[in-house]
Parts: sequence; structure tokens; C-alpha cells
Amino acid sequence: VPYDRRNTTMNEFEMCDICKAEYSNPESRRFHAQPNCCFDCGPTLILLNNKMENIEGEPIRMAAKFIREGYIVGIKGLGGYHLACNAKNNEAVKRLRSTKKRGNKPFGMMASIEMIKKECEVLADEERVLRLPAAPIVLMKKREDSTISDFVAPGQSRLGFMLPYTPIHHLLIKEVDLPLVMTSFNIADEPIEYNDENVGQHSDLYDYLLTHNRKIYIRADDSVISTLNGEVYPIRRSRGFVPDPIELPFKSDIDILGIGGDLKNTFCLIKRNYAFLSQYIGDMGLLKTEEAYKENLEHFKHIFDIRPEIIVSDLHPGYHSVSMAEKMQGVKLIKVQHHKAHFASTLADNFYGGDAIGVIFDGTGYGEDGNIWGGEFFVGSLENIERVAHLPYIPLPGGDMAVIEPWRYAISLLYYAFGDNFSLPIHLEKRNNQFILQMIKNSINSPLTSSMGRLFEGISALVGVCSDNTFEGEAAMKLESIAHETDGMYNFYYDGNNLDIKDLIIGISNDIKKKEQASVISYRFHRSISEIVYRIVSSISKKTGIKTVALGGGVFQNLLLMKLTLERLENKGYNVLIHRNIPTNDGGLSLGQAVMGYFINKGGK
Repeated sequence: VPYDRRNTTMNEFEMCDICKAEYSNPESRRFHAQPNCCFDCGPTLILLNNKMENIEGEPIRMAAKFIREGYIVGIKGLGGYHLACNAKNNEAVKRLRSTKKRGNKPFGMMASIEMIKKECEVLADEERVLRLPAAPIVLMKKREDSTISDFVAPGQSRLGFMLPYTPIHHLLIKEVDLPLVMTSFNIADEPIEYNDENVGQHSDLYDYLLTHNRKIYIRADDSVISTLNGEVYPIRRSRGFVPDPIELPFKSDIDILGIGGDLKNTFCLIKRNYAFLSQYIGDMGLLKTEEAYKENLEHFKHIFDIRPEIIVSDLHPGYHSVSMAEKMQGVKLIKVQHHKAHFASTLADNFYGGDAIGVIFDGTGYGEDGNIWGGEFFVGSLENIERVAHLPYIPLPGGDMAVIEPWRYAISLLYYAFGDNFSLPIHLEKRNNQFILQMIKNSINSPLTSSMGRLFEGISALVGVCSDNTFEGEAAMKLESIAHETDGMYNFYYDGNNLDIKDLIIGISNDIKKKEQASVISYRFHRSISEIVYRIVSSISKKTGIKTVALGGGVFQNLLLMKLTLERLENKGYNVLIHRNIPTNDGGLSLGQAVMGYFINKGGK
């Protein structure tokens, strides 16, 4: 069987006579215990410096000492290596952030439950998820008196903690007696490193290395979870949750591969009435990521005996994942629209085969009309999906550059609402505004977009919260983090067919001129978006009679928006479907692709 010693990474360690006797004795509690070993015949823990020289002394104790002194220590884990440092040491955290080329993206941390409760307001449901056997990173509200370095999660109101989940982790946390930054051993968007030789070649990332001589067979990042209304709400599905299957509301007679998107990539394999999603792989476009993808795909195909005859990809002509799909031989290739796949993913995740109204709010996705979609309303089922409404199309000056520099879209929003008669907030006056305006007016590299993700980022820049992204979604996350509950919302116009948000932009601009607090503007904006959802869903429901609504797409990682929208819809009697097993972001996209591929192959659309 797969877990017999000869089929695992323990195969390299031959049992000594004493261990072999225990293993063979039916009266011993170690009878046929596959990982049975001892100090003489099992793996050996060592501590090295970044020149790969052995450090004298007990490895755990010495590693803890170096961490307390402000050094960065690489640690061999279950699905790869981590980089660890003292989470309260500003200089250590800043150095780690710089070395990894991390920007402002939040770090995950590891600590005991007692330590975590000193830094976060841990709800009962969050503690329950922390204590799951999967030991995921759980996002929780930061306490006002937290002593965690501000450089761990700059500008964020929540911190991500996990409990120790290997013996090395338990021993180290007990010895160091501090919360540790515990982030993937990699640079920027590369896959987590799990190969011992490659780790040795990246000695610039760490000062010391706590490692052992048992190989890691498959890489797997730590899973990341939020809780929503007391239940799990996945952000990244990986170690501990993969490869648990997702049961489907249909039975396929053909094996199918959903190849995933370019960001937060996963793939999905369908066999009969089950979908098998891969662990989080990362952002495509890097050779290392593509190699990791192929390695994991071959592993899944082998262990589940799946031979895809259909491959399903995105429509985007520039996606690396699409290019990979086009190069695969001997299979039928089907391309599906990004946000329709998100809708199908939400339905499939809920084992739902009926008709629903889909509300998909996302960053960017190539639309069937050639524009950039992302604020979409659909009607349909897994078999047929039709776009029935969307956010207004607004120019995105610079295309992908506007994703990195949201202030560009803020200018576009002002021009959309006021024409030439707008005044800039002080914090945007020094930007190259005239150049951006000329791009918009002359349609120079300014594709039209209906993206809700871009709207959140544009408003964040307009209000002065975050004008430049150092990682995907930073501006939107910071806008959510500062929101403070208040009354009021901004106006908009919807006549049952067309949505106009000029009044919303004007209302925000007026509040800025009145020097209203950004936290108040943020909350009113969130409430306005939830009201837009309700108004459009209500209109569609009256026309179709459908009372089930599916919410999906990366923007719905925003818990404030999700809670306001859920409350508004459920109070009006709608049955609302949200993700509970797989992420609402692009980490769940491949499931929707594979499901759509099945029905399109059967004649759906």
C-alpha cells in the first residue's frame, strides 16, 4: 500500500536490529509502524551556517538562540523549507522582507496558542480552525496592544498565525518562546523550495539552516484560512487539505484537466464524480513554477490513475497557462471565460446543479467581447451560463501598469464621473496626471474594464489609502482594513439594464473635499457595493424567478464586503452560495474550468 515504508521517504533508513525486532513483534506497539526508527537508524537533525558548515551544540537550542539574536534561520518542514525570524524584531523582519523581495505582502507566523492570544483577538471558531489537524494559517484580528512588528503585515488589521505541526516546530517554539515569522523559503513568487541541494544554493536567504536528512517528496505550501460566520472560508488550499476530493453533482465519463489561471495557480482533475484539486502552485510565468506545475500534475495523474482526454484553459491569449495547454498533445482543448469559470466553481463547490444568479467580482479576466471583465452578473447553471449585467466599462490607463499603480485608475474614475471638470486630491497632484488623461482621452493603451477589483483599488488610491501596489490586491486589502462602521452610503443609478456609478464617485469626491475620514468613506463604499449587488440581483430575480445567488471571485476574499452582501441578500430571502471547500480567488478557478469543460463537451455553453 502507498504508506508502506518501502513506498515512502523512510525507505532510505534501514532499521537497526532493535527497531526491526519491535517492527516484527505483534506484541509490540511498534508492530508494523512504518516510520519506526531511533537515534541510531533514523533521520538526523543538524544546524548549518550559510556556508553549509556544521554548528556545534544541540541544533534546536542553538537555532532558538540565533533567532532570539535577530538572525534568519531556514527550517525544513513538511512540504518544504521555511524562513524564520523573531516576529517582534523590526530589523530581522525588514531584512527578511528585503531578502525575499516580498514588498508589503503579509508574512505568516507560527506560535503557541497562548502566544497567539496575546497578539490577536482569537474567536472560538478561529481557535477551532487553528487546532485542526491540517494546522492552517488562520487570519485573525490584530489586538491593539499587539507587540508583533508592524513590518510583518504593513497596513493590515489582521495577522496570520498557525500552530506548530511537526515535532521540530513544537520543540523550536517551546525553546525560543517567541512568535516566529514562518514564511515559504523562496524569492518573490517562486514555488516553495523543498529540495535540499537547491536550498544550499540560496545561502543568501538565511544565516543558519535547521535541517535533516529525510527527503521531502512533494512540495506543499501552508494553507491559509479565514473564518466567515463561524465556518472555514479558504484563502489558499494546500498542505493538510489536498488532495481531499470535491464531490460533484454529476458523473463524468471522461477524464478532464482544468489547467488553472496565471495567478494563484492550481490545476483540477475530474474522474467520474470527483474533482481533485492540486495544492497551491503559485503565479505562472516563471520557469520554476512551470516545472513545479508539471511535476505535481504527473504525480496526481499517477496516484489517481487519471489520463485527461480534455484540457480546459482560460480565454486569455497572453496567459502562460493557456500556452502550456496549447502545447499538450493528443487531447481536446476547450477554452472558457475566466469569470464564468468562477461562477461554475462556486456552484460545484456547493454541490449545486440548479439555476442560480452569479455575482462574480474579480481583478481582471479576458472577456468574450475583448474587454477586461471583473464585475459580472450571470444567470445559468453548470450547463449554460449567460452574462446579464456588469459594472460600467471604464478605461484602464496603461493596462497592467494600472494594476501596479492604482492611482492611474483613480484618475480614470474621476474623468468618468466629472469629465474635464474634476479636482485632484492633494496626494495625487504630483502624479503624471496629464499624461494619464491623454492616454484615456485618446484611447492609448487604455483597455476598457468592468473590474470590481480595479474599482476597489482605484477608490483606495483616490481616498489616499494606497496608491501603489507592491503585491496583488494590496490597495484593496488596505481599504478594507481601515473601514469603520458608520451610517450612509453613496448613490448610484440602475434602471434594470444599465448600471451607472458616476454619483458614487462624485459622493466619494465630495466626502474627500469635506475631509471626511478615510475609514468612514471606506465603509460607505463597501455598503454601496453590497447595495448594488442587491439591487441588480433583485432585478434579475424578478425577471427569472431565481432565488439562489452564487458569490465568487477574488474580491469576495474581502470579509467586510462578503458579510454586508450576505446580510443584505439573506435578509431578503435569497439562498446564497459561497465557497467553503476551495478558495473564491483564482486558486479555485481550475475546478470551474474542468466542470465547464465537461458540459461544453456534452453540448452546453
